[in-house]
Amino acid sequence: MSGVRIDPDWIASYAKTVSRSSEELGSARDALKGAPLPADAFGQLGRNTGADTAYAQAARTLSDQLSRAVDALTAAAEGLAKTADHYGSHDQDVAALLKKAGGK
Repeated sequence: MSGVRIDPDWIASYAKTVSRSSEELGSARDALKGAPLPADAFGQLGRNTGADTAYAQAARTLSDQLSRAVDALTAAAEGLAKTADHYGSHDQDVAALLKKAGGK
């Protein structure tokens, strides 16, 4: 037997934590998308220097990165939940077999 111990309950708990983080990050992303800074907020100087365009490009890039982070966290949470289910059901199956073999 190897020295590795899998705790399905801990994995399931961590999956929930990662899922909550994904939801919170998604909410932040949505809030930022819902209230973009208009180009005229930079005034004439901003338009003349291109600050408004640079900001818009940076905001799009960051929004895309946030979306990818949300997707990655969501996928990780789903994978962790499946792993917890797999190991949890395996433990239950083994326990049932042992109980059946022992006649109890």
